[in-house]
Amino acid sequence: MAISPASVLTGTGSIGHKATVYYDRVAMDNLKKALRFFSLVEPRRLPKQSGLVSQMFRYIPFASNTTGGSEGQVGSGIAITTETVSVTVVQYFDFVNFSDLYLETIIDDALTNSAEELGYRAGLTVDTLIRMEFDAGSASTSTATIGANLVANDYRKAVQLLRGSDVKPKEGGDFLSLAHPYVIYDLIADSTAGGFIDVRLKLRRNCAICWKHLRAACTATAVTIKRIGQSAGNLRKQRVLRDYTRSAIWRRYSPLTA
Repeated sequence: MAISPASVLTGTGSIGHKATVYYDRVAMDNLKKALRFFSLVEPRRLPKQSGLVSQMFRYIPFASNTTGGSEGQVGSGIAITTETVSVTVVQYFDFVNFSDLYLETIIDDALTNSAEELGYRAGLTVDTLIRMEFDAGSASTSTATIGANLVANDYRKAVQLLRGSDVKPKEGGDFLSLAHPYVIYDLIADSTAGGFIDVRLKLRRNCAICWKHLRAACTATAVTIKRIGQSAGNLRKQRVLRDYTRSAIWRRYSPLTA
C-alpha cells in the first residue's frame, strides 16, 4: 500500500497554537574584564562624619650629615620637614528602575541579573579610577622600551630604575606590574638570550608571571593594544607600579552599602 505524505507539517498555517520559539530563562554568560588594580593598593578607611577630604602626610627624609661636631658642643638642632597628600571623596552611583508590570511578566529574574551587572559596573569603576591614579603618578619612572615590543630585559631595566629612585619592593621583595594580555604575549614569546623562553620563567594561573624581583599579571583594563606585536611605547603603560602607592593612592569612591 502506498504511503501518503504527512498532512500536518510545522509550517501548516491552520495550526494556531503551535510553539515557534523556546525562550531559555537563564541568561548566558557574558565577557567581563579581570579587575586587578584594586589588589595593588592599600585602602584607608574614612570614618563617618569626617568631611569630604582625607589628608595624609609623610616625613621628608633627612640628608646625610658630613660635618663633624666640635668637642664639648651639642651642636644645633635641625628642623623636620613633612608633606601632605589630600584626597577628595567622590560618590559614584547608578540604578535601574523597573515597572511592576515588567517584573511580573519578564521571563528571567531581572532584579538578580541586573544587580549582578551593576556590581560589575561598580568594580570596573573602582578599577578604572585606580588605573587613572597610577597613570597620573608614574611619569617620573617612565622610560622607553628597549625595542619595538616589551621583553624581559625591559622589566629588568624597570626594576633597577625603581631601585635607583629608592623605591622599595611591594610584596615579598618583588615589584608588581600589570600589563595587557597582548603585551604579556610579547614577553613570553621573547626567544632571545636571557628572554622569557631562555630562562624559563614561572607562569602561574590567572596570567601571572613570577621571576626574580618582579611579579607581572595581566588585565585587559591595563592598556588597549591594536594587535599582538604592537606593544606600547613606554613602561608607564605597562603599569610598573611604584611603592609610593602605599600612601598616595586612595579609593576615591563611596561604598555602595553603609
